[in-house]
Amino acid sequence: MNGIALLDDEEARGMAETEGIEHHGTIYLLLRMMKMKLLTKEEVFGSLNEMIRMGWRCSTELYGEIIKALK
Repeated sequence: MNGIALLDDEEARGMAETEGIEHHGTIYLLLRMMKMKLLTKEEVFGSLNEMIRMGWRCSTELYGEIIKALK
């Protein structure tokens, strides 16, 4: 369908790769929206922390990389 799948689940990403489907995660979408000036850095940071508060998990290394990308 010429779309991009938004996936945070590792197994689903593997399936997308197997099927040759372009895919990205929620963080990619947030950073892309910031780059497009649809969201501010503060809004992305707030969304990231809200995702974590609601149960989204990421490693401390990934969190650090995201924060670095926000700067």
